[in-house]
Formats: sequence, C-alpha cells, structure tokens
Amino acid sequence: MSVSQAQAQAQALALAPVPGAPAGEYVFAGRPIDHHVGRIAAVVDPVFLAEAGWDPARQILVFAPQHPLLGRRICRAEGCATTATGAAGICGVCRKRLIENGLDASEVAALPPRERRSQRRGPERCRVHGCAREWLSLRSGLCSAHAEQKRRMPGVGFSAFLTHQTVKPLPLLPDCSVQACVRQRRHPAGLYCDAHQQRLRSLRKQDPGLDESCWQATESAIGRGGEVSLRGLSPLVVAQLLAGLQQRCRINAVKTNDAVLRVLVNDIRAQRVASLADYTIGEDRDLEFTGLANCLAGHARRVLSTPETEVVTDVWELAVFGHSGTLSFTGISQHWLREAAKRWAADDLPKRRVRAGRRTSAGLSVRHHIGCLTRLSESLRMRTDRGEHPAALGRTDMEAFLHRLAYLESVGQISDDARIRACREVRAVLTRIRAMGLTRPDRLAAGLGEDFAIAVSDIPAEPEPGEPNRDLPPEIMAQLCAHLDRLTSPEIRTAVELAIDTGRRPEEICALNFDCLTRDDDGLPVLVYQGLLHDQVTVLVTRPHWPVWS
Repeated sequence: MSVSQAQAQAQALALAPVPGAPAGEYVFAGRPIDHHVGRIAAVVDPVFLAEAGWDPARQILVFAPQHPLLGRRICRAEGCATTATGAAGICGVCRKRLIENGLDASEVAALPPRERRSQRRGPERCRVHGCAREWLSLRSGLCSAHAEQKRRMPGVGFSAFLTHQTVKPLPLLPDCSVQACVRQRRHPAGLYCDAHQQRLRSLRKQDPGLDESCWQATESAIGRGGEVSLRGLSPLVVAQLLAGLQQRCRINAVKTNDAVLRVLVNDIRAQRVASLADYTIGEDRDLEFTGLANCLAGHARRVLSTPETEVVTDVWELAVFGHSGTLSFTGISQHWLREAAKRWAADDLPKRRVRAGRRTSAGLSVRHHIGCLTRLSESLRMRTDRGEHPAALGRTDMEAFLHRLAYLESVGQISDDARIRACREVRAVLTRIRAMGLTRPDRLAAGLGEDFAIAVSDIPAEPEPGEPNRDLPPEIMAQLCAHLDRLTSPEIRTAVELAIDTGRRPEEICALNFDCLTRDDDGLPVLVYQGLLHDQVTVLVTRPHWPVWS
C-alpha cells in the first residue's frame, strides 16, 4: 500500500460517521445542520471525502495531484509543484526560467531545482520555530511581526535571527474576515489577510461606497492549485456540491478541472443562492463550465430521488428510471389527464430498453408521447369547463382535437409526420389508460366515455414514399463540409466527419469506443461499432481521421 493510499484510508476513518450522531454530521465537523441537509450529506461516502481531500473543519477541498479524476498536472521541472496548464507540462514560471537559461522544453531536466520549501503555493507557517502565523512572502519566510523584528536587527543574519533569544513564537491569528478565505489576518488589529486587504484597498478606490459586509460574504478565496474553498456557502449548497462531485466521479467517471470548479463555486457564492436549484449560469460561460455546473446540479437534484418519490412530481429526472433527460408534465393543465399521463409513463418506462453506459432514445420517445398529450390538453382548454371533467368529454371533443392538428399542419406549424404521430400516440396512451382501469369509478379518469378516442380510421394516411436515395443534395453537403473549420473542437469535428462519411446516427457516434478506427485486410480505414443486435458492424470510412483518434 502506498503512503497516499494509507493517508486516504486514515482520513476516511477519521471522517466516518459516529454511531448515534445525526445523519451527515461528519461532513460538517459536528456543526448543527437541518434534517434535509443531513440526508444529502449522508449520501457522501467518507472514503470519497478522503480521496477529495475534504477538510470538514475548514470546509475546503484539497485534491491530490495524482488523483485520476480530480488531480492536476504538475510542472515537470525539478522542485516545482505548480500546476502546468500547457501541453508541454511546464508552468509559466519555469517557461520563463527556460528562456532565461537558453533552453527549450525538451531540456527542462537541465534547469536548476526551483527553491521551494512547500509542495503547495500560498502562505505557510513562519520559519521561526513554533510560530503559528503565516509568512508574508516566500522570500522572507517570516510573518509580519517577525519580519518587522528582523528589520530592526540589521546586523543579525537570518539563521542567527531564527535562534536569537529575543525571537519568540507567536500565537495563531484569527481567519481573514472574507468568509471564503482560509488565510490568517495580516496582523492582530486587522480584519483581512494581506491579499484581501490589497483587493479591498483597490476596490475602495474604484467605489468609495462599497458595501464591505456584502463584499466579505461574496468575495472569492485566494486561488491555490488543487484547492477549492466551500466556505461562505450555505450548508445545503455545500452538501449538494459534495454529493454532486461524488456522483460525477463515480457514475460519470469524468475528469474535473479544479480551476473550473473553483470558478463555479466563486460564482455560486457571488449569487448568494440557498440551493443549487437557484443558481443561474451566465450566458458568457464556456461549455466546460456549463457542463460541470449542469452535471453537479443534476446529481444534486437526484441524490435523494427514487422512482417512488419522482412519480408524484410534475418534472421527472429520467436518470432515476435508468434513462437520460427529464420528463415534464407541466404543459398538461387538466388534473385528471396529467395524473393519468404520469401513470401511463410510469407503466411504459420499465418496458423501454436500457443500455448500460450508453444514451438511449427511450426518454425522447416518452417525451414525445407526453408532448402529444399536451396538444390534446390545449385543445380541451377551449371548452367552457377547460376539460377538467372527463365524464363530460365525448366524440365532438376528439374531433376538435383532430381538426386542430389538421389546421396546424395546414399553416406549417407541424409536419404531416408530426400530425400522424400525434394521432397514433394519443390513441396509444388513451387505449393504455383504459386498459389500466383508470376510467373506472373513483379512479383518475372516471367516466371518460368510450367515444373519446381515436379510431384507426381517424389517423391520416401516410404520404407516398419519396424517391430512393433521399440523401441531402450535394450542394447542401458541400456547404456543410466547407464550414467544418468553424468547429473548434477536434473531437467534435471528427464525430461530425464520421457521421457524414458513414451515415451513423449521433447517438451511435457518441457511443463509439476509443479504438473504433482500424484498417481492414486491404489496408483501408474502417469504423467498427456495436449494432442494435449487439453484433460487430464494420463500415468503410472514405477519409481517415488518424490525427485525433490515433
């Protein structure tokens, strides 16, 4: 067992819930939390908290660089522990050092070791033995009090100063008054750490009327590689973020960039939301940020959900049922029809195929059925009773719905195929509702007449099939291909080109294995994927895509 694994296990044992303690108490170091927050926090495994470097007392995450999903790339230069953001694996400071020494990236090993006393950026303890305060700078290595004392002793060397009889260790200073900050105050009479004191001074020059108390609550912590501060957030948001991050790692198994997570947490703090459900993503945010925010918020919504709790709501998280996306019944205004639609959906979803690790179209199909019922609801709202009494509905109401579909097709709001599918799907749902006994006395749709139905003869005939080879016209394909360079992501461009070349559906492209491109016996590039019958299918690729996929 490695040292890091042993440390993680020891930390997991330290975070393990105490028998008899309130649920989720171990996430907040014993601080009082309400029952709902405790239930969410209890979902977070102490083992995961240890992996993520969670400090319940300080409310910060410190990710280990070697973690496969939460870690970060460290600079390759000897003695440097800074995050390397470039492709060469060298931080900005060490790139400058390479230039100063006349070296290139391949010669990074020739750089002299970077002088650092710590493996992490940011203030550490003062170098005076026993002193609990933080140093002002790496160069001095002394806290403000000892730095001032050293300035008054110009004839004493640094080593001699550290052991001088007049130099005494000093006690810990209170935390910075910025709620998110984990640093100590600059001096006993101050309120802020050195960095936040400078920020506040600059802001006051720009805005003399600055609300300092609001700034203390919303200002972000000082960034530190691999560290994310959750201080200053409501206990509910903290529990939701931890639970969402755990599910993202264990279910989605995707990498989380600590810098992006830090920006997201700072944005949540700035909006002062009580729950992730209240957080609004800015329009200027990029795809990585938006994806992370939506992923964490989605897992937070589902963390306590079960099929039994989900079926009573008006918006379902289909992940609880093994599918993707959401299913909303809010467009159906009639209570009986909305509840009957829920019963139909709960009955239909278990019959849909689930493909582990792959997105399916089951949720899309069920959503389309509910969308067609929403059109029926809109038609019923034209009645004087707004369609709230199923026993009063009859053939004339169904004819009004059919006429409405025909009108929508005539004005171009829906296609002929959409009209046909609406008829078929409403017919299927109403038939199933009756088969489930929902029209019996004292049930949801009690008294719904047999004439409120769609007969086979009511469904419009399908149009004549088009000519063979219904591909997009060559001139349209030429325009699409001419603009492929506008796709900035090489992975997305490769996926689009594979779809163009092989005719595979988007969901099939997204489910491809990493080693899906190979060559056949003649040396031609081929695409290998799993067909609907779980058999291996091979399709010739007209243009190879080795730069991205190799």
